[in-house]
Amino acid sequence: DRSPSRGLGDVYKRQLGVAEFAAESRFVNPCRTYVMPDAGCSFCHHVRDIDMCRDATASREWLCTACGSPFEPEIIEARLVAVVQTRALAFISQDRECRQCRVVQRSELQHRCPNCAGVFTLRKPIASFSATLDTFSGIARHFGMPWLLEVCEWQRAHALRKFEP
Repeated sequence: DRSPSRGLGDVYKRQLGVAEFAAESRFVNPCRTYVMPDAGCSFCHHVRDIDMCRDATASREWLCTACGSPFEPEIIEARLVAVVQTRALAFISQDRECRQCRVVQRSELQHRCPNCAGVFTLRKPIASFSATLDTFSGIARHFGMPWLLEVCEWQRAHALRKFEP
């Protein structure tokens, strides 16, 4: 079926319906994760970045690459809670700007831009913060972190409610 004049790209396109180097053929990892920077081992003080979902063992713990001892789960949970709270604060305190001319909203009472009568929108969309909460909630459920899960649920119930239409 393969003649010498036809390349593998033609075979892939015929079998999969996608060209070999098309944008659709790029791999996108379906698992959202978070890489925690500068996690320190409490035993040997070795510091490294931990990919929360990919570096965990089957027993749902993270091991030091230098000495093999497990990282403290309470310390990791506290750092993740701090990250969620920092991102929530950044989301809540963001400016609104005009969709057309990018003028920053000066007052909560302004509903339209004074320059062009455009609509004010958030700089960072609600979907991005919601995706962050989904990621951290998934980590909390998988690794049994009740404090992190509670913080994520509270942020979803209170922080996102302020910006919903």
